[in-house]
Amino acid sequence: MQGVEAAPRSPRGSVWSPLAIGVGVAALVLALSALGALGWARWRLYDVASVLAASAAPDPHIAIVGITDRDLAAYGRWPWPRSVEARLVDRLHADGARVIALDLLLPEASTPAQDQALAAASRRAGNVIFASYATLGPRAAGLPAATAVTQPVAVLRAAGAVGLVNALPASDGVLRRAIAAVRVKGRVMPSLDLLAAAALSGRPARVDAGAVSLGAHRLHLLPGGGYLVDYVAPSSFPVVSVGDVLAGRVGASLLAGRVVLVGAWAAGLGDRWLTPIGGPWPGVLIHAESIHTLLDGGLVLPGAASTAAAVLAAALVGALLFAWVGPWVGMAVLAGLALAVLVWAALSLAYGVAVDAAGPLAALVLTWAASLAWGVSAEQRARVRIITLFGRHVGPDVVQSLMAMPAGGPATAGDRLPVTVLFLDMRGFTALAAARSPETVVALLNRVFDAVVPLVLESGGMLDKFVGDGLMALWNVPSPMPDHAVRAVGTALAMQRRLADLNEQGLGPRGAQLGFGIGIDTGEAVVGTVGTHSRQEYTAIGDTVNLAARLQEQAGAGEVLVSAATWSACQDAQTGLAAEPRVLAIRGRSEPLQVFVLRPAAWAEAPAQAARLALPQ
Repeated sequence: MQGVEAAPRSPRGSVWSPLAIGVGVAALVLALSALGALGWARWRLYDVASVLAASAAPDPHIAIVGITDRDLAAYGRWPWPRSVEARLVDRLHADGARVIALDLLLPEASTPAQDQALAAASRRAGNVIFASYATLGPRAAGLPAATAVTQPVAVLRAAGAVGLVNALPASDGVLRRAIAAVRVKGRVMPSLDLLAAAALSGRPARVDAGAVSLGAHRLHLLPGGGYLVDYVAPSSFPVVSVGDVLAGRVGASLLAGRVVLVGAWAAGLGDRWLTPIGGPWPGVLIHAESIHTLLDGGLVLPGAASTAAAVLAAALVGALLFAWVGPWVGMAVLAGLALAVLVWAALSLAYGVAVDAAGPLAALVLTWAASLAWGVSAEQRARVRIITLFGRHVGPDVVQSLMAMPAGGPATAGDRLPVTVLFLDMRGFTALAAARSPETVVALLNRVFDAVVPLVLESGGMLDKFVGDGLMALWNVPSPMPDHAVRAVGTALAMQRRLADLNEQGLGPRGAQLGFGIGIDTGEAVVGTVGTHSRQEYTAIGDTVNLAARLQEQAGAGEVLVSAATWSACQDAQTGLAAEPRVLAIRGRSEPLQVFVLRPAAWAEAPAQAARLALPQ
């Protein structure tokens, strides 16, 4: 049985397209990440997560002595006489400072007496670390290499340890990492922060090309050297001024047993930096954050496999969710998932794991965009499919209603549905055609079909196919309608009237009259696309179709034969139609069937009935 030709369909299930989108997007994101294209987004998201995760708990191991504006007013412009710094070291030692770290570059000699005073105080304390600064060479793998190092004067170097105070800002000026050490002429020079943390903890410090270790703690070094600083709120560290310490206004309980950092606090002294959680901050505060990170164990950086798994999971979850919602809801889902990724990054950072949130977030955004594009493409394909499948066989209103249906239109894989089937055949046409030229025959057929086919479409029916000088039509598919039986009968009556008008106009030669024999049945049929993968047709098959065809075979010219099921539906609708019952022996049936015949007397009144039933006239 032939029917409406259908476009080929994909054999894949609906879940495979989202999965394919997810896997493809994940591969793209991982490739972009490997090329460094997501670096900026990664660190911006890291900054946001750092703000959310920053702890405000007091740090019991570190204190800061800042050189404030009030100190500059009291002791003069910087640099001060080193006797002032010597008095400060003595006072900090007396107050029980465990480590005294001077974030002050002192490369030039003062007077011998001043230098000796500071050196002597440092020797008395026995725990002073002086600052040095390395001029770094071109960036390379492993530890940074120094081309030159600015150190304190010799007398001070001999009185204490010396550590680097270099800053390692990113290209955007934000200090996210701290230097661990540099290589200078084949030896490793550690940072002031690492020396201070090692001295306070009593754990040995070790630096290699890939990590810095402090006892059992091992911090991963980023490319170019340096470890991520686990920033906490600046309020975590007590800050006092130099003047307060020298005046004895700071109790030993605040400084005893701590690393005490001494450095510039006044804005006019410079040395201020942006951080992931704020700024500009004084450099001495960032050294406190760095030492806190070393003592606390630092941040864990997930491996490549974990990052790839997070990207794939985000892409797949996003693809599956976006496949089930519309574009506007999809935007809300995207926003929710993006917030979830940010919360995940912040919680991970709070527990010491610096995840790369840029990959999963990029996967979600690209998955949403790809799903949106796929959805638009699928909608266009569905429109083309509906137009291809039904455009020539149903009216424009039906096509529009099919396009508005969810899931791309009616199901075509096959379904058992109630339908009304109409078969029509032209009586007397075969004899007329035998005596006419092919051109005349085709022109006559086209004239008749042009007159009656619009009646099917106007009533919401579907033209299934032409069969020689006849046709088959369906109602209730592909668009459902509760009164499909009434519509089919009303259309059949209108067809008979339309043919009568054509006969009056001289349709056949020399007054020859043509007639329609029409059969109609209502019942269940299997409806869907049948055929090969390359050529499929939307049609109905089953006993209802067969019975309608058999009724058409027995209908005389001008008769409409309807089954008992169809007639019952018309009576339930109170159509007011009259019919003559008839019992017929139907080919393929073991028992005779009762059918109902609508004769010309019935269809002659069709215009009034059609108007009442909103059927074609």
